[in-house]
Amino acid sequence: MTVETAPPLASFRKNATEEVRVTRSDFKGFDLVDVRVYGEFGGPARVMMPTKKGISVQADQLPKLIAALQTAQAAIANG
Repeated sequence: MTVETAPPLASFRKNATEEVRVTRSDFKGFDLVDVRVYGEFGGPARVMMPTKKGISVQADQLPKLIAALQTAQAAIANG
Protein backbone atom coordinates (compact mmCIF):
# COMPACT_ATOMS: atom_id res chain seq x y z
CA MET A 1 0.00 0.00 0.00
CA THR A 2 1.36 3.44 -0.94
CA VAL A 3 0.72 6.43 1.28
CA GLU A 4 -0.51 9.50 -0.59
CA THR A 5 1.86 12.43 -0.13
CA ALA A 6 0.10 14.96 -2.36
CA PRO A 7 -2.47 17.12 -0.62
CA PRO A 8 -6.06 16.05 -1.25
CA LEU A 9 -8.28 18.03 -3.60
CA ALA A 10 -10.98 17.85 -0.93
CA SER A 11 -11.62 16.06 2.35
CA PHE A 12 -14.14 15.77 5.16
CA ARG A 13 -14.31 13.97 8.50
CA LYS A 14 -16.32 10.75 8.36
CA ASN A 15 -16.11 10.12 12.12
CA ALA A 16 -13.67 10.56 15.03
CA THR A 17 -10.95 8.37 13.47
CA GLU A 18 -11.58 8.50 9.71
CA GLU A 19 -11.82 11.03 6.92
CA VAL A 20 -12.74 10.85 3.25
CA ARG A 21 -10.19 12.29 0.83
CA VAL A 22 -10.49 13.06 -2.87
CA THR A 23 -7.19 12.89 -4.73
CA ARG A 24 -6.04 12.84 -8.32
CA SER A 25 -3.39 10.47 -9.62
CA ASP A 26 -1.92 8.89 -12.71
CA PHE A 27 -1.74 5.10 -12.94
CA LYS A 28 -0.26 3.47 -16.02
CA GLY A 29 -1.20 6.52 -18.10
CA PHE A 30 -4.76 6.77 -16.76
CA ASP A 31 -5.85 10.04 -15.16
CA LEU A 32 -7.71 8.92 -12.02
CA VAL A 33 -9.85 10.50 -9.32
CA ASP A 34 -9.72 8.56 -6.06
CA VAL A 35 -12.32 8.88 -3.27
CA ARG A 36 -10.93 6.97 -0.32
CA VAL A 37 -11.39 6.58 3.42
CA TYR A 38 -8.28 7.36 5.45
CA GLY A 39 -7.94 6.09 9.00
CA GLU A 40 -5.74 6.88 11.96
CA PHE A 41 -3.06 4.22 12.48
CA GLY A 42 0.19 3.91 14.35
CA GLY A 43 -0.64 4.04 18.03
CA PRO A 44 0.15 7.33 19.75
CA ALA A 45 1.59 8.88 16.56
CA ARG A 46 -1.83 8.64 14.85
CA VAL A 47 -0.83 8.84 11.18
CA MET A 48 -3.62 9.08 8.60
CA MET A 49 -3.25 6.30 6.02
CA PRO A 50 -5.46 5.12 3.14
CA THR A 51 -7.70 2.10 3.66
CA LYS A 52 -9.16 -0.29 1.09
CA LYS A 53 -12.50 1.51 1.39
CA GLY A 54 -13.01 3.73 -1.63
CA ILE A 55 -13.27 4.02 -5.37
CA SER A 56 -11.02 5.13 -8.22
CA VAL A 57 -12.53 6.27 -11.50
CA GLN A 58 -10.99 7.57 -14.68
CA ALA A 59 -11.26 11.36 -14.75
CA ASP A 60 -13.43 11.27 -17.87
CA GLN A 61 -15.97 9.18 -15.91
CA LEU A 62 -16.24 11.79 -13.14
CA PRO A 63 -19.36 13.49 -14.61
CA LYS A 64 -21.17 10.12 -14.52
CA LEU A 65 -20.18 9.58 -10.87
CA ILE A 66 -21.33 13.10 -9.97
CA ALA A 67 -24.67 12.52 -11.75
CA ALA A 68 -25.16 9.24 -9.87
CA LEU A 69 -24.44 10.95 -6.53
CA GLN A 70 -26.84 13.78 -7.38
CA THR A 71 -29.53 11.20 -8.19
CA ALA A 72 -28.93 9.56 -4.81
CA GLN A 73 -29.08 12.95 -3.08
CA ALA A 74 -32.39 13.79 -4.78
CA ALA A 75 -33.86 10.41 -3.83
CA ILE A 76 -32.90 10.98 -0.19
CA ALA A 77 -34.29 14.53 -0.22
CA ASN A 78 -37.59 13.32 -1.69
CA GLY A 79 -37.91 10.55 0.88
